[in-house]
Amino acid sequence: KECIPYRLKVSPDENIVISIPSLYNSSNSRIGNENNFTLAKMNENDKFESLLENYNLYSVMGYYIDKDNKYYILDQVKISENGYKVDKDTPKLILYNPNDGKIVEYKFEGINLTNSILTDVIVDHEGKYAYITDSGNCGNLMNENSNSGIIVLKLDSRKVYRILNNHSSFKADTNINLQKPLTNNTINNFISEAVGVNNIQISCNDKTIFYSSSRSNNIYSVSTKDILKAIEKYDKSQNSNNLNNIKVNFANKKFISKNFIISSKNN
Repeated sequence: KECIPYRLKVSPDENIVISIPSLYNSSNSRIGNENNFTLAKMNENDKFESLLENYNLYSVMGYYIDKDNKYYILDQVKISENGYKVDKDTPKLILYNPNDGKIVEYKFEGINLTNSILTDVIVDHEGKYAYITDSGNCGNLMNENSNSGIIVLKLDSRKVYRILNNHSSFKADTNINLQKPLTNNTINNFISEAVGVNNIQISCNDKTIFYSSSRSNNIYSVSTKDILKAIEKYDKSQNSNNLNNIKVNFANKKFISKNFIISSKNN
């Protein structure tokens, strides 16, 4: 009720998994999600159940399942109907291994997450780096200080970096007006209006990441080699310009699109 599945994926062990973003009202109660889960898988009776029943996930839009069936779950801070955060807990990336039940949490400490909304995550095939899209200031995508960008998490050291901060590629295209949802649903309206950069993928050889906005006819790409060089320079100089002056390439697509995937043949 009043919920929309956001991402649907099939795991290597053939589980159907969906994420269901949640919002919270002024009383700090979850809106619309009566089953109180935000990431779910289909059980043997063709009904959805919470993926992490005993773990309190707040709101999940993006997640990634690797070839070893490990889940990288992007959990963000509670967000209220009016777009303000109502929980001081830090957003986090959760590594969940269903094979042994182990859970590892990664916090995004040391970077500014004011006005952030974390939409998607991808991990390189060696499991070294996680790349996370941040759509920025909720409901105000044209804001020059929207805090949008890509968050890079080095998984072994837990170091976190924000790259391409407020780059134009993360913003909505002002020439594109999305059709409003057919209902007055709070969650549908929020997601339709608030999400800029929405999807991120990585090439099969780990050389390039690709991303796009919900309101753009462009698809963007960045070399991971350039990203890692920029991080290395930043670690030596602590100059944030090194993280923002990274070359971004783009290609035009005929239509706006919410999601895309890269095939095993790199298409």
